[in-house]
Amino acid sequence: MGSNKTAAPYLYEFLKHLDYDYLDEIWLVGDVIGGWERQAMKQQPAPEMERRILDCINYAAARGKKVVVLPGNHDEKLRPLLGRLNARARFGTFGPSVTFANEAFYVTEGADPKIFKVVHGDEHDPELFVKPFFVPVVYAVSAAYDWLVALNYYYSRFMYERFGIHSSFAQPIKSNFKRIVGYVFSHRSLLRGLQERKFDGEIFGHIHTPGKQVFNEDGRLTYLINTGDWVENATAVVAKTRTDIPDVLDYKAERERRGFGALPDIDDKHPPHFAAMRAQTERQLKFVHRLWPARNRKQQFAKLRYEAGKIKAYQKDKADLTAIMQKIRQDGTLGEQNRETLQNVLDRTKRESYAGQKRGLSRIFAQYASNEPMNGEDIMFLQVVVREFSTRADRKIRKHLKEWEKISKKLDFKKAVGQTLVESEDPEDTERLFHIPLMATRESRAKALTIG
Repeated sequence: MGSNKTAAPYLYEFLKHLDYDYLDEIWLVGDVIGGWERQAMKQQPAPEMERRILDCINYAAARGKKVVVLPGNHDEKLRPLLGRLNARARFGTFGPSVTFANEAFYVTEGADPKIFKVVHGDEHDPELFVKPFFVPVVYAVSAAYDWLVALNYYYSRFMYERFGIHSSFAQPIKSNFKRIVGYVFSHRSLLRGLQERKFDGEIFGHIHTPGKQVFNEDGRLTYLINTGDWVENATAVVAKTRTDIPDVLDYKAERERRGFGALPDIDDKHPPHFAAMRAQTERQLKFVHRLWPARNRKQQFAKLRYEAGKIKAYQKDKADLTAIMQKIRQDGTLGEQNRETLQNVLDRTKRESYAGQKRGLSRIFAQYASNEPMNGEDIMFLQVVVREFSTRADRKIRKHLKEWEKISKKLDFKKAVGQTLVESEDPEDTERLFHIPLMATRESRAKALTIG
């Protein structure tokens, strides 16, 4: 989520069609959030499709289904926060059935239960080389491989949308990648470690290559299962019953087998039971934005403050001009305070087209004392000028409001227009930042989880 690389329509369709009466558990095996990518990108709102994915998972949690989240190398900032994340009752961001952990265990049922260790898999990277000085190379290769997968995603999407075919230029390279780094599936020390700890296998993600292999070590079967990803593969590891050994599901192949048509679109109706989870989804997105701020997030907040300040200033002008108009209509005078207010509005008006109005007002100010009644012609002139400046203030409010809403949308800032704005000392604190009382009539437009 947040990397613009997820096969989000596939994942949303997959989650939407699950039987939530039959479903027991959902495991998110690392890299749920594209934290690296988010911090390298400019601020953009979370796509609606990713919001819908979160809605589905939150719905499962609300139904009491077990949801296990394992941080990966792309969302590693979650790892030191596991205690806080699991204290969900304190801030209500996650449902009571959601658990965060660095590793977890899946146990089958039946006469011969199997115990599977479940991890993201990046902890095995250094094990793939014998010499310690190769460790930095591992991370460099891993980052390059992630870049390859991202590039291949855009290529595959273009080929499918333009020509209707599934194509992947990365597949040969991915196969070579397995051999270059020794590929976890054939790493004997990993197998021995599992057996020594009495595990029957390991389920992990990280390498984007779905697969299942069974090894027979001295008559004992050990399973290594990779989830693949929801970037280009659209794969998951599933167990249809509690007694089954988990296996890899290729969802793209499955939907073709079932004869599914077009993928979901954001214009399609979002089922109401999923849509009801949107408030919780928005709280989670705020958490993501604070933990992985985009590279231009501070600049966007500075712009937001600037636009809010402009809106406040023009709203005050509008209110003051309305009071001046009422005073003129009431007794034909300006009053000392209104004279000063009108003069301040004039001083802030730089356009040459208002030169005539300025001269006329200067004459009226010089001719009449603050509480001296004006003649009918001067009253009419003053009313026209005040109305012009009031209309100008309205235009400025609409202009800056439009820009404010555009920036707010990029920041996923969802508070409705009309709520109270509180200035924040911390530009990263979206909980306390920016909600302004807008007097303008127009309403605000400010209205991926990946498995494996």
